[in-house]
Amino acid sequence: MADKIKVKLVQIIFNGINIFLKILRKLLLKNGSYKPEVICVHAVLQLGDTICMIPALYQIRKRYPDAKLILFTSSGYEKGYENIRLGAQNILGDEKWIDEIITYDYEELSYRNLLVMKKKIHHRLLSQKIDLFINFPGERDRVRVILKWLYITRIIKPGMSYGYYISTLRLFPKSQDKLLQFDYEVNRLINHLPFKSDKTVEFPIHISSEDKKYVDDMISGKHNIAVFSFSGKGISKKWPNESFRSLVSMWSDRGNVAIIVGGAKEYQEGEEISQNIKNAYNFCGLTTPKQCLYLISQARKIVTIDTGTAHMASAVSAKSVVIFSAFYFQRKWYPYGDNSIIIRRNLSCSPCLSKNCIDNKCMKEITVEEVWDKMTAFF
Repeated sequence: MADKIKVKLVQIIFNGINIFLKILRKLLLKNGSYKPEVICVHAVLQLGDTICMIPALYQIRKRYPDAKLILFTSSGYEKGYENIRLGAQNILGDEKWIDEIITYDYEELSYRNLLVMKKKIHHRLLSQKIDLFINFPGERDRVRVILKWLYITRIIKPGMSYGYYISTLRLFPKSQDKLLQFDYEVNRLINHLPFKSDKTVEFPIHISSEDKKYVDDMISGKHNIAVFSFSGKGISKKWPNESFRSLVSMWSDRGNVAIIVGGAKEYQEGEEISQNIKNAYNFCGLTTPKQCLYLISQARKIVTIDTGTAHMASAVSAKSVVIFSAFYFQRKWYPYGDNSIIIRRNLSCSPCLSKNCIDNKCMKEITVEEVWDKMTAFF
């Protein structure tokens, strides 16, 4: 009974906040109803976020096939790795159905840089004469972030604007996780489009012949490949590298090929996982995101933690075994579709909502044998 009362309170507060934000949008921004010629879509996107957003973005293109479609997004900048930027431009940069991608570093649009922000917005977007601005708020965005984007949208001065809402409250997380049925991130984005769509989930990602040849040459002669992806943002998502190494060894010992993927900064960890294991190859830093996407499509099998590669597998309908931390709500970030098996250990502290849980028991308690059994049964 206590859980039901808590969830009811969450729903009342949640609905109240979104009604307030809706009223505020109508007071601060223009509201029109005409066929837009220039559409700007905003979202803060890393690789996994980009994959989840593609179906909603493509619905916009199908609805307005003749409009200029601009994606305004974060650059994928990560402090400490300024020369490595992984974001929407790495997946969508050469897609012909998107006319232009304009990127920014997230720090540029912070509250600390309001004057700089206004100047940059004027320079980059005001000249575009945007008819429709669609904001896709992050799944974890709080009210202050939504208010910031209301302010930014007011600077841009579009003819119409949509997308100012919260989708999650961090209040009473255990009760929410127990009683509420959360939807996939892919569905959340499609369901919040400012028009009625056919809700078709499509991932129209073009991979060049050069990228395909590069990967085909790398895996030439290798058979029964499984991809292993061990790295993601936040300590809470981490499954021990020694567990990955044991899993890779078990897979390779049976005559199969294991390919470890990750970014350039994970190369040394990839070496530690694959070292002295026959038929295990460290591809960390050797592929671009699109080349990695094609690699997963050819392998058709991947074992991964909760990171971008899980959503890449979904986009190409590859089978995936995904080792999920219980730090966050169930289902929200599960890969879309029926080609994945989720391994998750719910504990008394779940969900803790901490990306940097030092204890990380919910991941450490998942055994190699448990993952192996799921792998062999599914693959």
